[in-house]
Amino acid sequence: MRKKMMIFGIVILLLSSVTVYWFYYSNPDRFLTNQQLVEKINHVFPEVAADTIQDIIHVDEHHKVIPFVTKDNRYGLSYWAWKNHQWKAVYIDNAGEPKVWRVNPKNSSIYTIVWNIHPDDAVSYMKFYLKKDRNYLIRDGIETYHPGIQLEATASLNGKSYGVLRIPDEWSSVIDSFDEINKAKQLNFFQNVFPARDVFFGWTPYKSSGEEAAIKATTNGNSFHSGDEMIDFIMYVNKSELQSE
Repeated sequence: MRKKMMIFGIVILLLSSVTVYWFYYSNPDRFLTNQQLVEKINHVFPEVAADTIQDIIHVDEHHKVIPFVTKDNRYGLSYWAWKNHQWKAVYIDNAGEPKVWRVNPKNSSIYTIVWNIHPDDAVSYMKFYLKKDRNYLIRDGIETYHPGIQLEATASLNGKSYGVLRIPDEWSSVIDSFDEINKAKQLNFFQNVFPARDVFFGWTPYKSSGEEAAIKATTNGNSFHSGDEMIDFIMYVNKSELQSE
């Protein structure tokens, strides 16, 4: 009897392990068709009224970005992740201004900038920034100066309204360095109460002439967010806010 119970327990354990692997760790199924994507987007977020799928952009095996055009001619984005053995829309936005998708919050090297710029805004290329403002403080009679950080990457639209850009390795190194600093700060009550401003993402759009583009049609949208995906807003940066080269 004891032997039968042991065998039964092993079988249950194996079945449980297989079920957990199938549900959480199995390879993704074939991705949805354009028609299925439109139906799914409009089902989970009816207000967006998606009409045309522009492309299916592969971020990695478990994450995809789908740019689309709505019935009222807005250019939006939907973010998809393979979760619990199905493809899920984790974020939908009917305005395509750039955002950073922290695909894996523990791995900054795969942070990805995503956009879908409305053609009416006549953007030819964009400059993205990783920035930290200068900081100067005096504490206990000790003067401390923290220089600013400004790293830049350029992305051309090349005739497409949409695109993705994996952040440069240099940016990833800076982000990781500040993450380590912040972990150390957790031991310091004073700095927890009055934290220094850390790095942030910024962007500036340009026309083909090199002038800053006025972003109107791309902004002021509505969004749907489901799950724990981390998708960050990117701050618009005017030329006057940039450090001179």
